[in-house]
Amino acid sequence: MIGIAAAAAAAAIAIVGLADGLEECRVTPRVVQVTLAAFPRELANVIEPLRCPKCIEPLERVGILEWVVDRCTGCGGMWFDADELDVVRALPGAEAADTGDPAVGARLDALRAIDCPRCDSRMVQRVDAERPDVHYEQCSSCGGIFLDAGELRALSSAGLSGWLKRVFG
Repeated sequence: MIGIAAAAAAAAIAIVGLADGLEECRVTPRVVQVTLAAFPRELANVIEPLRCPKCIEPLERVGILEWVVDRCTGCGGMWFDADELDVVRALPGAEAADTGDPAVGARLDALRAIDCPRCDSRMVQRVDAERPDVHYEQCSSCGGIFLDAGELRALSSAGLSGWLKRVFG
């Protein structure tokens, strides 16, 4: 059985040697599929999955309609790359992906000195304009956002109620 690091290295070598017009790479016996447009992010996640900035457990990829975001397997917090949160929070049913315990999220919200799981820069605490009770962390370097468990549910409902207020007064 080929190791993950060896598969990732083989994928990197195969990507370098790709002919023009070829859009993906497949490496066996452990299949590693990488689209050229997403190569750096996908390869980084193959070599070592992102880790939660709060509890250090691995993040898993979860789908929300056509979007894929990262959710912590330990505390249930969620990672959004730059600009993903604004789109995802407006999607119908997005709050269903927030499966973590809000009590755990509230307890972990007290942690202040956390580093970005994507680029290791220090994250800054922010307050949502529509929901001032929701405090989240944002990377000052790559723009990624970490929400503790329960915060996506709170933000999704704020997005809908805010939209209804703007439309119907």
